[in-house]
Amino acid sequence: GRIKEIGTYAELIDNNGAFAEFVRTYTSLEEDSDKKEAGMASTENTLMLNETHPKSQETQLTEHGLSPTTEDDQEQNLQQKLMTDDQIHGKKMEASQLVQEEKAERGNVRASVIWEYIKSCTLTMGLLTLLFNIGYNACAVAANIWLAKWSSDESIGSGNMSLTTGEYLGIYAAFGFGQIVLSLFAMFFLTLGGILAATLIHKRLLVNILRLPMSFFDTTPSGRILNRFSKDIYTIDEKIPSYTEDFIFTLFIVLDTIVVISYATPLFMVVIIPLTVLYLLIQRFYVATSRQLKRLESISRSPI
Repeated sequence: GRIKEIGTYAELIDNNGAFAEFVRTYTSLEEDSDKKEAGMASTENTLMLNETHPKSQETQLTEHGLSPTTEDDQEQNLQQKLMTDDQIHGKKMEASQLVQEEKAERGNVRASVIWEYIKSCTLTMGLLTLLFNIGYNACAVAANIWLAKWSSDESIGSGNMSLTTGEYLGIYAAFGFGQIVLSLFAMFFLTLGGILAATLIHKRLLVNILRLPMSFFDTTPSGRILNRFSKDIYTIDEKIPSYTEDFIFTLFIVLDTIVVISYATPLFMVVIIPLTVLYLLIQRFYVATSRQLKRLESISRSPI
């Protein structure tokens, strides 16, 4: 926040700045409220006089050439007066309501949000994580294919083997060792990218909160701010890197399985297409429900 004006009350009023504008606005609201109360009191006094001296009032009106007001007309005028006052009071209440209800987002997560998180991780970490995961899964597929070739070699046990058992075993072990090394580096860069993203997002959030004007804290409950710094930061620190790891691992496992089975049985490609369509239809309903429940859960933590 910033200090806009400094001085005594009289000096601030003479400066005709933000403080003077606030005082004038508040004074006008108080005057409107006083007028409303005075109008209500006048109406009540009139009704009491009408009830006490109904005939004398009619006589005075008749003497002046005016038609007397009936009780129905008086009641109708009073109702109109009360309705007008209630409408004015309702508008003032709406204007004076500072804190608005927190609303949950709807629909898919925007691509810009995902892109901002990737940039927070740095593109270098993202590319290295992707490349090492591709290498790891390539070694896994190659190991499975090599094992299938080894088991289907009919020359094993005869003197005309194209490769010895030691060579088969050595190449298979090399693929296994490659999986270990590549998965280690993939996990390292994924974790490092998650730490960088969490640090940068927390720093930006803290800097923005500290530089907000005081009006923000008047209109925002403390529970919402605490929720951003507790649950949301915890999700960025712990959950998102874990979900990203599971997503990449599951994606490549599915692709590896499809490649290996299609290599051994090409007819499997005919079955995988309708299975993919069915999976996408089921995911469409499940993901939408799960995503909205997470949003509602986040909002429910805010009111403190």
